[in-house]
Amino acid sequence: QAFATPMDRRHFIPLTAIAGLMLLASGCASLLPGNCERFADDRKKTDYATRYKLSASRTEDAVKQFPPLPRGTAAMTRLYRIGMSSKETHTCRHITIEKDLYLQRLPANGVVLEEVREIYTTGGGRIATRTENVTAQLARTGYYQAEVAFPILEKTPPGTYRVVSRLLVRSRTHGTRQLAQAESQFTVLARR
Repeated sequence: QAFATPMDRRHFIPLTAIAGLMLLASGCASLLPGNCERFADDRKKTDYATRYKLSASRTEDAVKQFPPLPRGTAAMTRLYRIGMSSKETHTCRHITIEKDLYLQRLPANGVVLEEVREIYTTGGGRIATRTENVTAQLARTGYYQAEVAFPILEKTPPGTYRVVSRLLVRSRTHGTRQLAQAESQFTVLARR
């Protein structure tokens, strides 16, 4: 027979549903929170360094919007902002820290630019710090953007965390001073 009888359809529907659920379960296993083995492999291949990119169009807009660099000033930020790709996440995942920066500076003026990123718990305890020299990336005046992967480790307790980023300038004549600070936050959800 080319067509199924009513009796055949009753048996066909449950088998189809079971097969569909099995495929769904196997396909979604990688999407469930806590796939820590794959995350451990991903961490080995992930670059956690900040990589700023200059945006020519946004630089043109910023030059029109902000006043020029004051005389006698080696470097100044007019805009420094960070955000998170997601406000909520689970352990064994990466989230992305997104950065926007409009920096004015004199080229080749012997200053060193450093970015310090710190992570704090809700109670104010600092749990991570990373310092990067970004001088070569921020070599001239411009509007820069960056995205940086941040790992949420398996043992990270549920809760809200604060990300604080500081841009520092260091020179022989003036020592070290902070150019800008920005912060954002994210929440690590409890495992299901």
